[in-house]
Amino acid sequence: GQSPAAPPEKTPESKQTAEQPKDTSAEKPKESNTTTADGVAGQKPNTPRTVETQNVSRIQLATGGQAPWSMFAVTTLATVAIVVFILRHALFWHRALVKGEAFFMHHKFLDIALVGVSVLGYILTRSAGVIH
Repeated sequence: GQSPAAPPEKTPESKQTAEQPKDTSAEKPKESNTTTADGVAGQKPNTPRTVETQNVSRIQLATGGQAPWSMFAVTTLATVAIVVFILRHALFWHRALVKGEAFFMHHKFLDIALVGVSVLGYILTRSAGVIH
């Protein structure tokens, strides 16, 4: 007869199975808004303390915080651009309304028709009641 094969010996490498992955939590740092107080006077080592948050603009990131005047310059430039935009559009609308008024003074029935369609559209789109 043949003797049964001896079971394979278990070595330390074979003890870990596929169902038990390595613990990688020690390799990845945890994200938090706290830091340990190593060497901070009056606190025990490794006790968490809250870190103050601070808002930082993109211009501060771009200049590395070395140009405090940059925030003023960007704000001034943006304000001037907005004012120019509003003035140009205000002039356009003024011209359109003045010329439009002159057009409708010569075409009175078109004016009446547009006002009638607007009023009718408003009335028809309002709620007439509730269906239960």
